[in-house]
Amino acid sequence: MNANSIARGVSVIGFLLLFPGFVFYHYLISAGLAPAVLGGLFGPVSLVLFLSYLALLPMNLGSLLQAGSLYTVGVFGFIFYVLLVTLAHTSSFSWDFIQAAGEQSYGVLVFWVALFFLGFFLPLESRVLRRASLFCALAITGFILHYVATTGSVFFYARELYDADEGVATYQGFARSSLGLWILLVVTARSEFFRWLMVVSGVFVLFVLGARSELFAFMALSIMLLVVLGMRSLKTVFFATVACAALVAVVMVNMETLTESRQLQILDLRSSTSWNARQVLEDQAWEVIKENPIWGQFAAHTTRGGIGFYAHNYLSAWENYGLIGVTSYLMLTIVPCVVGAYWCFIETSRFSQRWLMSFVVNAVCLILIFASKPVFWPLVAFGWGLHGNALGAMQRSLQAHPRAVMAPGPTFRLIHVHRSDYNRSPSR
Repeated sequence: MNANSIARGVSVIGFLLLFPGFVFYHYLISAGLAPAVLGGLFGPVSLVLFLSYLALLPMNLGSLLQAGSLYTVGVFGFIFYVLLVTLAHTSSFSWDFIQAAGEQSYGVLVFWVALFFLGFFLPLESRVLRRASLFCALAITGFILHYVATTGSVFFYARELYDADEGVATYQGFARSSLGLWILLVVTARSEFFRWLMVVSGVFVLFVLGARSELFAFMALSIMLLVVLGMRSLKTVFFATVACAALVAVVMVNMETLTESRQLQILDLRSSTSWNARQVLEDQAWEVIKENPIWGQFAAHTTRGGIGFYAHNYLSAWENYGLIGVTSYLMLTIVPCVVGAYWCFIETSRFSQRWLMSFVVNAVCLILIFASKPVFWPLVAFGWGLHGNALGAMQRSLQAHPRAVMAPGPTFRLIHVHRSDYNRSPSR
């Protein structure tokens, strides 16, 4: 077994632990059925992945650089820049708020490296990955259905349900991991019926978990899939219509209950206390940025009350890491969106599952980092890795078929390539 195969196996295990595993782990803790032996799980598992990928890096360096070397250099250039900024401040100042921000920044660096490699080596074609993910999703959906049916509540919050605040993730942690799980299932579905069944179950689970931004991002994802795949199959349009009709019917029947949910507060954001609080934090971040537009002010958010008082969007990157930081941060997600859209919408003869996964994850991340997620939200790096994954598959296809040629440009365009070297479109 070579290093690449080992890394792929590590990615399968890592995905199952960080996404469905995270949900199960924190539910068991909240119910008193298991001790919090692994802390919050996401951090310790990411650290183990970080160390594992670094140990395998010397043997995988060639394939890593071949897969879109300019983009890969950009990813690690950004990570190195953030590391330098963090080191410069934490080594120069001993103030508590600087050190707290430093720990937060070092933590997100570990997340970025771990999740980048996780996405880069994730074998989307793996039956073990798909079947284990499906089993976990069905189990989560079944439990949530049982919870709603027995309690009559449309909001599952583990901390309140079992009165167990200690060591239990917030609804945002549950939502992040559930979002990653359902994106994988929707993209890798082998039939249109199953794909749109997963869309319906994903909307249902994210709604009950109280995940406002993740829910609407997932719904946006579903619209993207309808546009991308609807061009290829009338069956997609049919099942998408049925799925939408089912969701609309559920909403209409339960409208009185749903109007009291936090998700529908989006219809009247002025009355939402969390939205108003976020607007205050965004305004405070803008004031810092206007005073320090080039370099920002590292740890400024911690002076407002703690490490959680950041702007809940891309402004947190500008405030902490300056103009270079925020520009790099945004471009690393925008580029995969543009390139992925090219292969999914324009050059459709080269459409592949890898490009679809990269496009969908990065598009969802782009929506969320503009709308609600700070620079410390780790899922963006998963999208960066998936883009490298798709580029690597294309590079391997070029090597397998020397007659394929590349057109000049920032991202090469494949002129002649056999589809057998890609994951086939699920709708074909």
